[in-house]
Amino acid sequence: MKKGTTDITINEWLQELEAINADPGEGYTTGELSELWGISEQRTRNRLKLAKKEGCLKVTRIKRETLSGIMQTFPGYLLSRPE
Repeated sequence: MKKGTTDITINEWLQELEAINADPGEGYTTGELSELWGISEQRTRNRLKLAKKEGCLKVTRIKRETLSGIMQTFPGYLLSRPE
């Protein structure tokens, strides 16, 4: 993938899906995916939009602990192979 773009090939997408979906639990937050992919949260959101457009995204609700120690519900994202 070219630096600074959101273009990703289907093969690249499938490789990343296999790498991060080993044990997704209820899903990942945008921040968690950014960390796993090593890209910014904005580029992650762009990839998630692409995944939704391609029918590869399932949105869930997940609980995470905030910095203040409170459990809060956030959107969670699960990725799947295109159908």
